Amino acid sequence: MAVNEQIVTGRKFRKLIDETSKLWQRISFWTKASDVEFNDGKNLEEKINELNNKLEKIEKSIIAINTDLPFKAVKTNSSTFDFTSKTR
Repeated sequence: MAVNEQIVTGRKFRKLIDETSKLWQRISFWTKASDVEFNDGKNLEEKINELNNKLEKIEKSIIAINTDLPFKAVKTNSSTFDFTSKTR
């Protein structure tokens, strides 16, 4: 069954809800991570979780490789390793 809908994001408008007191209601459309869908059917939250899991596996692999090397790799920040020639 086809869904007949129009998706609106990043826009806002005002609606007059009380004419005598000139009271307006501001309505904004915000995008949630669970609303962003990719071609494979997954949403943004699922994609970010997958990427985090992959990054954790890569980091564990780097740490495992580091323990076998004759030189030491020192993690300087979240994505950079510096190598020193000092043996353990």
